[in-house]
Amino acid sequence: MEENPTEGFIDETFGKEYKLCSLIEIDQLFKSGKSVSTQMIRSKFSSFVEEHLETTNTFKVLISVPKRNVKKAHDRNRIKRIFREVIRKNKTKLSSFLIQKKINLHFALIFQQKVSPSYTQIELEFNKCVDLIIKKLQNEQKS
Repeated sequence: MEENPTEGFIDETFGKEYKLCSLIEIDQLFKSGKSVSTQMIRSKFSSFVEEHLETTNTFKVLISVPKRNVKKAHDRNRIKRIFREVIRKNKTKLSSFLIQKKINLHFALIFQQKVSPSYTQIELEFNKCVDLIIKKLQNEQKS
C-alpha cells in the first residue's frame, strides 16, 4: 500500500494561478466590484459561483502600492513582496471558505498608507480584510 506524500500537506505556494493578470478581469473588478477597507488596505472584490470549481485556484489577487503614497520604487517593491508572503502564508482560511461555498473570487489589495509597515502589521491588516470579505460574501448568500 503506497502512501501519498502530499497528504496532509498545506499548500503554501503563490504561483501564477493566484495572480490577477487579465486586463479584462481587472477592468470588470474595478467597474462592478464591491469594496472593503481597513486602516492600511482598501480592497475591491468580485465573486462568482462556479459549479466545476477547481480546488487549486479559488481566488486571484492584484496587489497595488500607489506611487502617490510610496515614492521610492524599492519601498513599493518591498511592500508588495511582504504582501505576497502574507498571502502565501495565510491563504488557507480564505481558500477553505471559497471551496466550501463553491465561489471564485477576484480581489485587489490597494495599500493606502504613506509609511512603510512591518510584516506583522501587514499580516494583521490582511487577516482583517479577509474577515471582512468573508463576512460580506456570507451576507450576500443569505439574501
